Amino acid sequence: GDSLSDVGSYKVGLVAGLGGGQFTINIPNTATNWSEFTAQQLGLSAPCAYETGIDNGSGLAPGTPAGTVVDPVFNTACTSYAQGGARVTSQPGIGNKLLGGGGFALTVPVKDQIANHLAAHGGSFTGHEIVFVMAGANDIFFQAGMVSTLTISLATATTAVQAAASELAGYVKNDILANGAKYVVVINVPDISNTPEVTSITDPAVKLQTIGLFNA
Repeated sequence: GDSLSDVGSYKVGLVAGLGGGQFTINIPNTATNWSEFTAQQLGLSAPCAYETGIDNGSGLAPGTPAGTVVDPVFNTACTSYAQGGARVTSQPGIGNKLLGGGGFALTVPVKDQIANHLAAHGGSFTGHEIVFVMAGANDIFFQAGMVSTLTISLATATTAVQAAASELAGYVKNDILANGAKYVVVINVPDISNTPEVTSITDPAVKLQTIGLFNA
């Protein structure tokens, strides 16, 4: 998953010190996003992040502010792989250092998140778990941002969004269901047209067209 499912992938170092780390509401020991609420409703323990860390690209050279780079840690007892900024297949995701601007997010793509679960659990699902998949918004944000800076055309952006949707469907079929999962919930991209990220985009066609294409 991505930002709306992230339960604390970046809750380390300087980010944790400032009281952050989740992309919803940062209240200690309180359920704040849909995946945590769902776990509560199912009588399960709170989900925890499989991979944690931050990297703003400054390296560990002398003068690097403390806590701005924290090497990834893999918490194999945790099964929440969602990372804020993650795209379906590609890097960089939103907030990744490769985009510049001081981003620190690791943005491990959903494709790799699924692979990480399989690697940590013998290459398969048990068939007893519920697998929740939520992704696509960051692919829309990424492509829409490219359109807004005139880097690519709207037609190219919409094609890329459709490709990401097809890729996600393929991962669900070939990497999740084909590896033993029986209960899979794929959640549509919510209406992100009124978020600050999207309202900053001047072309209204990007806001509406790409969301609809992904969910379709």
